[in-house]
Amino acid sequence: MTTVPDKTRITDAALLIGAGIVAACQVGKAFIAMPLIVTDLRIGVDVGSIILAVVALTGAVGAMPVSMLLRRLGARRALIFGLVAIGIGSAIGALATNAPLLILSRGIEGLGLLATVLVIPDLLQQVVAARDRDFMLAIWGSYMPIGTVLMLLLGPALPHIGWRTLWVINGILPIAYAALCWFRFGSGERGPRGSSLLSDIGALFCTRGCLHLALAFGLYSFSYVAIAGFMPLILVRELHFSVAAAGLFTTGAVAANIAGNIGAGVLLRAGVSIWANVAMSFTIYGVASLIIFASGAGGVAIAIMAAFTLGIGGLSPGSIFAAIPRFAPSPTLVTPTVGLVQQASNIGQFIGPLTIGFWAAHFGWAAVPFVMVPVACLGLAVAAGIRSIQQARHE
Repeated sequence: MTTVPDKTRITDAALLIGAGIVAACQVGKAFIAMPLIVTDLRIGVDVGSIILAVVALTGAVGAMPVSMLLRRLGARRALIFGLVAIGIGSAIGALATNAPLLILSRGIEGLGLLATVLVIPDLLQQVVAARDRDFMLAIWGSYMPIGTVLMLLLGPALPHIGWRTLWVINGILPIAYAALCWFRFGSGERGPRGSSLLSDIGALFCTRGCLHLALAFGLYSFSYVAIAGFMPLILVRELHFSVAAAGLFTTGAVAANIAGNIGAGVLLRAGVSIWANVAMSFTIYGVASLIIFASGAGGVAIAIMAAFTLGIGGLSPGSIFAAIPRFAPSPTLVTPTVGLVQQASNIGQFIGPLTIGFWAAHFGWAAVPFVMVPVACLGLAVAAGIRSIQQARHE
């Protein structure tokens, strides 16, 4: 049973969110370093895309089963294990002289990232007062864009320090952070063992709220990657921006997403419902896709619209993370619920680029709204489902 403190322990909450940011840096570092990796290892863009995608693929395949194992390992032990695994994976990657070894190291990092981020929402509940829970979990939702932005900001220095140095830094930092977490929180006890794996999975898939949150996060990730992932390509190839300018605009857009996650916490504290935040997010994604991909607007207008879209879009992950503890079948199944939601998110991150890339290659960028708008409409339907669940629970 999770013990809820009367007063939020801000230092502990910040330490836990920081662990998620350290984990998220492993995603962002690959994006910013890929040009150097392709040149150094003499590989093609196709192999480079595998190096980029393997972390998301690990989550798409393993988030749910890993969360079940972590529940039995115990949240604090899982946090420390995850951070150490990230450090080991990054250290192996720094020594890689070929693509297969680097891909293997990325797989280890992906497992470490899962172990880290899946248990943090549960741990946050143990250090955050009930009145601050929604706000703090919404802030937690910004861990991924914060980690990505931190790595993007290193872009100008990367040609001077080299990608291997970046990997070494990202090997030392998680292990040092694991030691800090161990001194602060200890290793804790093993998790509950009262129920079977199949009964836990059945409980999740029989709970409407869990399924709605997972579907909402999957659709959000699909939409997010469609804009954030392809914006540099559109700015450079279609609108003739320099690579540096495109990177700067992309960094600003991702930073706006951080503000959206935090904004979700502010709105939830002000009484705005979870479903309303999710609905606003998908509405802006649907409308903005018409402007970004099909309007023929100039590069600056598109970049500003993308930043605005990712900012409002950030209301979804912040709200979804805030909803997980109340929608989970029981307090002991919070981590598996996070696993289900995270797995859906990674599936969206994996399918999104493939779908949009294929569609644009065959029908042109102006046809992308024919994919984005239906996805947004489906997201609005999921938001309506969340609304009905909240009404039934009198929230």
